[in-house]
Amino acid sequence: MTERFRLLIIDDDVVDRLAIRRAIEHSDLDAAITEAATADEAMQQLTESFDCLLLDYDLPGSTGTELTRRLRASGNHTPVVLVTGQQNEELLQAAVDAGITDFLPKSDLTARRVALRIRFAIRIGRAEAQSQKLLE
Repeated sequence: MTERFRLLIIDDDVVDRLAIRRAIEHSDLDAAITEAATADEAMQQLTESFDCLLLDYDLPGSTGTELTRRLRASGNHTPVVLVTGQQNEELLQAAVDAGITDFLPKSDLTARRVALRIRFAIRIGRAEAQSQKLLE
């Protein structure tokens, strides 16, 4: 039996959210998908538990790295895949420093690639949580 993942797509562009949603729906993932258009809307949605967040870099009044820092500071360690059209090294380093789990270029939103990145991020997140428990 396959595991059902709870995913939150955070992107202010409805077309990009739809592209991500369609890629997930055409993949072999069993997923319940929720959407948010802003960082504030995402924070409201995050009162629920998700297995992975798919997060755009450019958000109204915020960035994906700023939102990830807010999440980590509040104790939320849900894996985050940064889905972005930007790929400069400074941005990627800032994202890693903020706690982003993985990256996915918007130019590479195939069903297979999206499913792979989601599974990878969830696996990394679970391994980090298990390591943290062992250290406590």
